[in-house]
Amino acid sequence: MIDLGIGQTENCLFSSEEVKCSALKVINHSNNEAFQYAPEEGLYRLRVEIAKWLTNKTKMEVLYKDILITNGASHALELILKMMVPKGGTIIIEDPTYFFALEIFKDWDLNIITVGLTDGGIDVGEIEKICKKRKIDLVYTIPFNHNPTGITANKKTINKLKMLADKFDFYVASDEVYRFVGDPQPQSMYTGHEQRIFSIGSFSKILGPGFRLGWINASDQNISDLVKCGVLISGGGVSPLMSLILSNMLETGKVDSICKKLNYFYDERRERLIDVFSKNLPIHVKFYPPTGGFFAWLEIDSEISIDKIRENLIEKSVDIINGSQFSLNKNFSNCLRLGFTFYPPSQLEYACKEICLAIKKVNI
Repeated sequence: MIDLGIGQTENCLFSSEEVKCSALKVINHSNNEAFQYAPEEGLYRLRVEIAKWLTNKTKMEVLYKDILITNGASHALELILKMMVPKGGTIIIEDPTYFFALEIFKDWDLNIITVGLTDGGIDVGEIEKICKKRKIDLVYTIPFNHNPTGITANKKTINKLKMLADKFDFYVASDEVYRFVGDPQPQSMYTGHEQRIFSIGSFSKILGPGFRLGWINASDQNISDLVKCGVLISGGGVSPLMSLILSNMLETGKVDSICKKLNYFYDERRERLIDVFSKNLPIHVKFYPPTGGFFAWLEIDSEISIDKIRENLIEKSVDIINGSQFSLNKNFSNCLRLGFTFYPPSQLEYACKEICLAIKKVNI
């Protein structure tokens, strides 16, 4: 079964030898430092290396004191909700959005308002209307290579969202895990001076989810507020052993070489998907050609049954995921999110062609 609901990296693409080399250096030369607790903010060495790496990537200075190490993007979002949003607070999220973020929000006492997406990103006009009527505490957005739609926010949208955050006194949790996957993306939402912005990054998408390491880039005052979390005070910074390994990988350039390799394969698969859909999709299907990330989004005529499409596909050993799973209110039942990074180009091409045929068959 070729399951295009999968949104991750194919196992054979991971760079185990590079990781092993850095791990051995850490174990052999750390004087057992690797087995100690780390400061609440995370290992100093890793914060410095991430700041250098981001500075090199963006050509804008990133300060280590504005970096907090997290156990991935989900942990970062959980930490921001816990420390920056009051109980019973109100947040705005995109519709559609990352479906596991919806599970995180369910764990908290929150009022959730959804707003749609435009071709330029989150609908900031709708956010402004909402803010004029009620107090908003946080906006959660995925501005770069959006999951699930693949949309990237334009500069106008990003600047307007920052302006609204200052004007109406709400925080922005900017989930930027796909920023370095695919075509080069604009500067992070946080650029070194914003007081209401938290930019969330993760090595899960650029190295592998097993690293379980990410970061929050925000003002040093906001970082200071986050590290007051009881879990960090008790347990210290996350994963000091893997943090030292990753520090070595950043110092030696291994991270960049791995990113370059993975992007080569991701680009090849993305281009194959775009080529097949551009040539074979029926004209009534709206296709958002991705510029990066892991996903493509299809919007199909609402009169066509997605369930029947899926039945036809399963007969051909292909599976898909319905767009309604990415909506708090179960909208987008006429849409499909398709992951293109897990399968090699030949299997991906086969699956995409079968999707086109299934849509045409059900449309007859």
